[in-house]
Amino acid sequence: MMHQGAGSTLPKFRHLDPTFDDEGNPLDFWYLNTWNKKYFSKFINQLGWNVEFIKDEFNPKQIQKEFETIKNTDSDISTRIENGMQIVEDMLENWLWAKITPK
Repeated sequence: MMHQGAGSTLPKFRHLDPTFDDEGNPLDFWYLNTWNKKYFSKFINQLGWNVEFIKDEFNPKQIQKEFETIKNTDSDISTRIENGMQIVEDMLENWLWAKITPK
């Protein structure tokens, strides 16, 4: 995922299992790595490759339908659509595909 901040971020999210170790770390988790477009482009270009960004196209009605179904279950992690943007928990997702090709 690309974002407008500086560099990269790598938040750690607990998964559906709310079990934690003795230090309070979740036992079941996943990472979401996000990159700034300019930072990512510069990095890829320095490796000798070209990068083209393509907007992610998804069916917002289908995602919203899934959200409506999931929010009525025991799951506390869901995705929804507001103003055409995907929101996962409290993060606004501005997905882009990176097409990387040789120079």
